[in-house]
Amino acid sequence: MSYDLQHPQLAVVRRLDRIGGLMLTTIVSFARGVMLRHPAAVLIFILTLAAALALGVEQHRLRDERAQITALALAAGNLQAERDSTRDVAKANAGVAALLGDSVRIVERRAVQIAQTRDELDRALGGERKARVALAVVVDSLERVVPAATASTTGTPGTTGTSGTAATATATTTGSGLSVRHAKFALREAPYTVNAEVEVPDPPDTARLTVKVALDPIPISARVMCAVPDRYGIRSASLVATSPPWANVRLDRVEQSPDVCASPALAPRLALSAARAAPARIAFQRIVVGVGVVGRPAGGISVGWFVGTGFAIAL
Repeated sequence: MSYDLQHPQLAVVRRLDRIGGLMLTTIVSFARGVMLRHPAAVLIFILTLAAALALGVEQHRLRDERAQITALALAAGNLQAERDSTRDVAKANAGVAALLGDSVRIVERRAVQIAQTRDELDRALGGERKARVALAVVVDSLERVVPAATASTTGTPGTTGTSGTAATATATTTGSGLSVRHAKFALREAPYTVNAEVEVPDPPDTARLTVKVALDPIPISARVMCAVPDRYGIRSASLVATSPPWANVRLDRVEQSPDVCASPALAPRLALSAARAAPARIAFQRIVVGVGVVGRPAGGISVGWFVGTGFAIAL
């Protein structure tokens, strides 16, 4: 069946198709003959269409309101995260303090949940960044006084373990009659291991110091924490880092993509973003059943039921 594009009974078709959801097809016709022959049917159809449109408008308004509330709740959480600073968890949580003791230090900071944008490094690595953390680690300076008496040993000999000192001093006389004092020091205080040798000859010769300082590796473990959803359906995110007690970890900035914690309120927006990011595809659509103004094979237009199926291009 074909239609003349200039025919006054041309039907205007508008199709609203949602992938995986409800597909609604509305066909509106302004056929004068139909209105004259079936005024009651046309009236019912117009009222049904008006009710469906009103329902659609109201649903759209409610979705917009929920989206605005979600956006405001997420923005408020991100503002709190921006104002947050590195916190010592053990000081505020007695349970954590009892669990860790003095062997581990644990710090925490709220994460800003914003979409991550690829930079040159991401493109060079060929991956997608989900989070970014800027942190600094500071180790306290070492300040110790270790005396070394001639031909004696002070402190605890040995340089193993977490702490200990050893120091010895000797004096020798050269062939020219000049005396030279020698001292050796060994110091262990985590994370430092220090070995030093000192030679102090009589003036005018120059004293010499040979020292070697080794620093232990700094093990740092980080984990992303997602809180339970608040009353707006937003899950706050934070980064928790553990380190040895002699290392001070400062979390300067923590940010991550909102889909890491997947807040329930953000599920529709995340699903829409994923659908937009997906490549276009042709998918089979479920059977569509509806009522509207339809064309008859024998000619003419009337109100009736219709059933259809087919393929759709998902963009």
